[in-house]
Amino acid sequence: MRGRLAVVAAWAVRVVRGLWPDRNPLRRTIDRAEAVVAAGLAVAFLAGVPLAAVAAGHYAGNHASRTAAAQRTAWHQVPAKLLTTVPASGYGDQATVPARWTAPDGRRRTGMVPAPVAAAAGGTVMIWVDDAGRLTGPPLRPSVVPGQAMLAAIFAALVIAIIVVCAGLLAHIALDRRRLGAWGAQWRATGPQWTRQRWPGRSPGPPLRLGRTYQPAHKKGAKLSTMPCQRAPRVSAMRLLWWSKASATRGGAP
Repeated sequence: MRGRLAVVAAWAVRVVRGLWPDRNPLRRTIDRAEAVVAAGLAVAFLAGVPLAAVAAGHYAGNHASRTAAAQRTAWHQVPAKLLTTVPASGYGDQATVPARWTAPDGRRRTGMVPAPVAAAAGGTVMIWVDDAGRLTGPPLRPSVVPGQAMLAAIFAALVIAIIVVCAGLLAHIALDRRRLGAWGAQWRATGPQWTRQRWPGRSPGPPLRLGRTYQPAHKKGAKLSTMPCQRAPRVSAMRLLWWSKASATRGGAP
């Protein structure tokens, strides 16, 4: 666990150090642009999450309060007479049986209502109905309103966080493509000069493609299938550019 925390902490330090504005001569305009984008997204997250959470919680709380008040006004609790004995289902303390009740408008209605297990036929249970006598269930309790407001606030904060993270990833991918394109263009311009300074008299040859697998030169008569492949060492483009600048300054290999 400590090893994982150390790895995460080291990664976070590298990210912050890479985005932190400084006077590093190797830092390019696109790197500074990425730092500005990251700072803007961080500010948007820190400012947007509280605002969104408060707004969503306030709206959800008001809506739930109005809904509870409307349900308490429009719904009524009336007695329902059981038409059959409630059987012992074995899956809980209630079962659904047919019953008859009188609606608030005076009409008689019949339907299936929940009743306690082993209740005898002819007994009564209290049910909630609307003005037309349709079953509705109990109205929303006022004690549930704060919980709904809290859930709405948490959901709004998560939505803002997801939007900020997705925007950051898209910006990072777009800037990485531009950065790799700029590195490739500069390497095509700098690579031949650096190769001639490091190995005078040798042709520069094809450019080294980072991360590719190369087949080493094999002896005469050896089968190609028996020769092992070696992976070229990964060299960052920034280090290669630093080598080229150092070689040009000193007049030789660094």
